[in-house]
Amino acid sequence: MPTRSIVEGLAYINWTILVGLAVGCFAAVVALRLTTGATRGYLAFSAFLAVLLGGLALFADGGLAPAPTDLPVPLDPVLDGARRLLLIAFVVFAMLETLAIAAGRRSAPVAVVGVLFGVGTLVAAGLGWAGLRPAGVPAAIRAVSSARAGGPTKEGGRNWRSPV
Repeated sequence: MPTRSIVEGLAYINWTILVGLAVGCFAAVVALRLTTGATRGYLAFSAFLAVLLGGLALFADGGLAPAPTDLPVPLDPVLDGARRLLLIAFVVFAMLETLAIAAGRRSAPVAVVGVLFGVGTLVAAGLGWAGLRPAGVPAAIRAVSSARAGGPTKEGGRNWRSPV
């Protein structure tokens, strides 16, 4: 594979990491807000971080290079518009939830819809970037699982994978 294709592919990796962290972080905020007594400052900061990461992903999305023609699996641009709209909706919902947390309002069920928009963004990316082929299903699952990196932790602050 030519070096240029590898370099252009790094933008897609960057986008996936940013969106995965944003969605995972926001999902953690929504889950913790609905199920625990986590402090408002922690939740507001984490929600703001999700907005910031999602906003960076929006900028990165605008800078994604056109798909090189020499890729082994050609990208299908049919889901590009849906992916962008879902990402914008995710950032807007995360921003609204951040403002609600900062104002001390109760969590609205609409916040869960924001998480669903984030997951939809990752699924659209995985399927579209796999050329809308059956290989897109594992790619979409892998993209959604990247959100787990910023996801909820057990009580006591220990990561769910920690044996201690």
